[in-house]
Amino acid sequence: MEEIRYELMRPGQIIAARDKAPVAYLPLGPLEWHGPHLPFGVDMLHAHAMALEAAGQTGGVVLPPLPLGTETYITPERLRDRGFKGDERIIGMDFPGFPLPSLYIEECALGVVINEMVRLLKRQRFRVIVLVNGHGGPNHRALLSRIAIEQSEPENVAIFLTGALLDTHPRGHASLRETSYMLNMHPETVDLDTLPPWPTPIRTYEVGVLDHPTCAGEPAPDFSICPDQDPRRATAEQGLENVVREGKSIAGKVQAALATLLGYPSRPNASTTGLRAGTVARPLVKKARTDHPAEGIRYELLRPQQIIAARTRLPVAYIPIGPLEWHGPHLPYGTDMLHAYAMALEAARETGGVVLPPLPLGTETYTDPERLRYQGFKGHERVMGIDFPGFPLTSLYIEESAFGVIVREVVRGLKRQAFRVIGLVNGHGAPNQRTTLERLAVEESEPGKVAVFLTGFRFVTRYRGHAELGETSFTLAYHPESVDLTALPPLPRPLRNLDFAVLDGPTCAGQPTADFTVRGEQDPRHAEAARGKDDVAYEAHQIALKARELLPTAAGG
Repeated sequence: MEEIRYELMRPGQIIAARDKAPVAYLPLGPLEWHGPHLPFGVDMLHAHAMALEAAGQTGGVVLPPLPLGTETYITPERLRDRGFKGDERIIGMDFPGFPLPSLYIEECALGVVINEMVRLLKRQRFRVIVLVNGHGGPNHRALLSRIAIEQSEPENVAIFLTGALLDTHPRGHASLRETSYMLNMHPETVDLDTLPPWPTPIRTYEVGVLDHPTCAGEPAPDFSICPDQDPRRATAEQGLENVVREGKSIAGKVQAALATLLGYPSRPNASTTGLRAGTVARPLVKKARTDHPAEGIRYELLRPQQIIAARTRLPVAYIPIGPLEWHGPHLPYGTDMLHAYAMALEAARETGGVVLPPLPLGTETYTDPERLRYQGFKGHERVMGIDFPGFPLTSLYIEESAFGVIVREVVRGLKRQAFRVIGLVNGHGAPNQRTTLERLAVEESEPGKVAVFLTGFRFVTRYRGHAELGETSFTLAYHPESVDLTALPPLPRPLRNLDFAVLDGPTCAGQPTADFTVRGEQDPRHAEAARGKDDVAYEAHQIALKARELLPTAAGG
């Protein structure tokens, strides 16, 4: 079965998928209140499921889901439809009295990062880019729709918006349909006992559950949910049926766009992987340890009261961060993000707290002449990060300013949720990325209230190279199916830096070998899964120690 999840694909696999069907799916949705019975990550998880299902029929690749979305103040008319007086000031689903606000980001920040991702996918020569949206916020949808129009290039690139309120009918929020999705994909995250017992009416303003008539401006007189959309009647079978139907609808639009742009014929609705194959709910990181379930700490899979309980036990939140970047021909593009996520999960297992879904984002800048010479270049070349001349696929680096804005928005959202220690778990070694994160950590910390700290790569990791033995060992431990050492020359042939962008630690520190090859003790062809597990255990322990150290200072001593 072919892999379609971009973060787990090597460069050659991405290129092969693109050449068969130049389609990239970008799923996104905010971490948001979905009643007391559903987890905060419903929109993001639903978008990812739709994207995987559609890509299983059309081919192409599915980017890791962006856990991002925006909202705005509800108009008086819409407030009255939900059972309010109409003069309240309410953003999105953050109704008065709800114990946990949603992690909405500013509309302009969302626009910047989506524009950046679309621009970068166009650079990688994807011809159809699908924004698969899981969120119904009016300004959120309007923004994505505008970006799709503005970034499309007639006869060259087609970009369109799909997903929530477009390929999902009927509309609603946390009602039967979204509850069915979660019963199918992540049944352990649903707790219908948190809702009133049947047949007690569920009122919109009390729990934040909306049915289609309410969304359409025709609420019930008592503002209760109509019986045929009551979440207490949801089944996993309905969830599977709906996502398959949505995937088919999206696939049809993609096939039509391919036919218009490239003259592709329609394809039968069967291909690589999707809900039918049971892969949608597979976690991004396979657990190296199985004695502690990840579900108790993964923010997107937690219901509001679970997040509050975790925060009460230990008010620590980890944000894993890393770009989608070239890591030699033998490793997947998501290595940095996946490494950050693994470190964060293991740290949270030790300390408690929560781990946000990874931000698949990162930045880079042009390599200075001195560093170019360390790597084996002459020194006058113009090289961005690891995008060496002649490599067949560019990395997805976003602009430094866009990167900083997004991370700051997420940090501020966690501060609103009363987390006291926030760890930026970085998987990427670029100097400007580290500098940006260090600055944000200082600026967003509040002595005696909140401590934000930067950790991860180049802080607690044992290795300092790129795509060498350390990163290869990590990937062998957590994602062995994503590693192909046969893509490198056989031993004992030396690995030249310029040929593969495999860099050992001393080279990154300005001490390359005379022939600019990778040192034997850091050669990725000697990598072992056991080393990768041991490295992550060490890294996670160092992160946990730092979080514990900062907690008393953040709590006011």
